[in-house]
Amino acid sequence: MDLSVILCTYNRAALLQKSLESLRRQVVSPNVRWELIVVDNNCSDSTPEILRDVSVDFPVPLQVFRETKQGLSHARNHGIKEAQGTYLLFTDDDVEPALDWIESIWSTFRKCQCDAVGGKVELKFLCERPLWVTDDLKGFLAHVDYGSTEIQLTGESAPIGANMAYSARVFARLGGFDPLLGRNADKLVGGEEIDLFERFLKAGLMAIYQPKALVYHAVDRDRLRKSYFRSLHFNSGKIRGLRYVTHGRQVFGIPLFLLPQLLRSLGVFAITVLKKGLDHSVRLELNIWYFLGFIFGCAGSPQGKGRVSL
Repeated sequence: MDLSVILCTYNRAALLQKSLESLRRQVVSPNVRWELIVVDNNCSDSTPEILRDVSVDFPVPLQVFRETKQGLSHARNHGIKEAQGTYLLFTDDDVEPALDWIESIWSTFRKCQCDAVGGKVELKFLCERPLWVTDDLKGFLAHVDYGSTEIQLTGESAPIGANMAYSARVFARLGGFDPLLGRNADKLVGGEEIDLFERFLKAGLMAIYQPKALVYHAVDRDRLRKSYFRSLHFNSGKIRGLRYVTHGRQVFGIPLFLLPQLLRSLGVFAITVLKKGLDHSVRLELNIWYFLGFIFGCAGSPQGKGRVSL
């Protein structure tokens, strides 16, 4: 098997149908053998019925597995274990790949002899986009655009789960996604893709950004709330804090350098609110939530319990 597409799903039946239809219509060279692996991560909606109906006449082998351990990392690792392809392509249940998505990734692996490929992600808003969702916030909705030409990906430009592919041997060498990271049901926890890519780069492996490998990521009303962005940033900071090793001055594991950074962020935010209003200060507010999460994570880490070092 040349390629395995791995799609993990949790209670998004309506969007999943569109993802499956886009995958059904893929235009792939006839000599390329590929399969679709769908991992049901404890769906309680109509997902099982949809998958059963779609699998009847899907143009390539479609296998459905159920992962009872809740969490996207658990589901992806299950898909990796079951996959037979030389290359593993990942997308999400709220994503519609362009018709040449698989072909573009396959061609990139063949041409560049790389170990991973990341592609472009365009946003597909399912409702009116609020004015406060400015372009500098689109990246937090999984928008990816590193330009119109192929480039080598670095730590500043990691592939994301909506549109990424790895050689299967990468997982044999590095292991899978960290199950302590990644979205878990409705809990906004991430970091598993960055963690994998950091290990990938440390191993001296090469990834290529392919702009022709395009997908469309659905953005519903729930993701266009300020509370969504706040939770995303707080949890991101918390994860970093839980894993941060403090070397300098600290109180209960909280590095003292964080406190003036938090105060500066609060000050800049307050000034901007007075000048421009709340809707033009969202990006600055999110910095505050990140630092609060970072502090909370440091305090909750093993090194933060009962330790004071001034």
